[in-house]
Amino acid sequence: MANPQPILSRRTVIFAEIEQNNDSVSSYAGGPPGVVTLNTGGLSTDAEIGKEVIIYDGSEDDHTAVHRTVITDNAASTITLLERPDGVFTPQATDEVKILNYAKSSIDPSSTAARAILCTMPELTFNGEMLARDYTTKSLTKLEGVMGNKSVNIAFSCEIKGNGGGGASLPTLNKLDPLLRACGFSRTDTTASTSYREYTPADEAQESVCIDVFADGLKYVIRGCVGNATFKFEQGKISMIDFEFTGLYADPTSEAIPSYTYDSTLPKILTYASLQGFGSTDVPASTLEMNMNNEIIDYYNMSKQAAGDAERYMIANRAPSGSFNPQGVIVEDTNWFNKFSTSGTSGTFSLRVGGNTSTGAVVSGQSVDFTFGAKSQAGTIGLTDDGGIRRFEVGFNVAAALTAPNTDLSIKFY
Repeated sequence: MANPQPILSRRTVIFAEIEQNNDSVSSYAGGPPGVVTLNTGGLSTDAEIGKEVIIYDGSEDDHTAVHRTVITDNAASTITLLERPDGVFTPQATDEVKILNYAKSSIDPSSTAARAILCTMPELTFNGEMLARDYTTKSLTKLEGVMGNKSVNIAFSCEIKGNGGGGASLPTLNKLDPLLRACGFSRTDTTASTSYREYTPADEAQESVCIDVFADGLKYVIRGCVGNATFKFEQGKISMIDFEFTGLYADPTSEAIPSYTYDSTLPKILTYASLQGFGSTDVPASTLEMNMNNEIIDYYNMSKQAAGDAERYMIANRAPSGSFNPQGVIVEDTNWFNKFSTSGTSGTFSLRVGGNTSTGAVVSGQSVDFTFGAKSQAGTIGLTDDGGIRRFEVGFNVAAALTAPNTDLSIKFY
């Protein structure tokens, strides 16, 4: 072995790109069934059956509504939809169509400098199942094993911040967009006097992301990543999202770090966030945390994967929960223990990152609003000491009304 230059941990850059095939609507027949004729087409007949598709009312980067469903049939230039977008919108010419292509082999996030993600040091964990061959022979010597299924976990944190634009026009598309979508979120855009991009949980058409990790001479390509997000807020600090992704294993290669471009906008310190919850306004808490608790499962298919790995990873369930630490007060002020003991409904939890520091009003291009499900409930309560100040540590489950699915969390970038 040569005497190599040590690899420096901090010389690490990651890139991320959603895995999908892009096309646009040429025409739409409402049926039933709903049939979309594509502009480009070029599909192999029946090859897209069973795949998930996303149809945007507009473009992917600027759309007012979105429809997610499954393809039941396809010809060279048409796809037939399992569910029509009735009551949502009618697909028109030039509306964008994305056919999800899990672990798409031609995806190369690092080919575009703008796909670079500013994050903390990524933690990579390579998982392998060494299959023991524990058989009896004349000797007590163990037999050599065989490596079974493999996977990769990657974890890192990113700042929660706006990155410009806004007002009557949509804000600049946030660099967090592909990461949030691979954690089970869908995005819609609203253009108004104060425009915003909103992310809410999605059940159908789960998207995946390819992540390229360059570590001072080594390139790790992790395809098919889906994951979980934990949102962390603390007064006087930078608000953060902790991401954890699981993806397909591949041996790294030697490659130099390519050109990259980060968003240079400075984050806003969390000051006047106007925290509301359990029917109270301006809740005197210093911290709040909310975890999506996505359940990531691996799907195996012996007829698909030649490498002996999972065919894909998916989000099978979510159970969002969180905690916050309101100041200890007498029951006549706010009876936190009663809200816990009676499993009382919290109403709507909400806070704003990057608001006006004196009024809490929206600042275009900077503000990010978080709203948690209106049926959230307190599940735990305890006492904590915060530098001599008594606080209550309240744990809550995030929930939504039966008639309002996927409203357990809303994130709006203004």
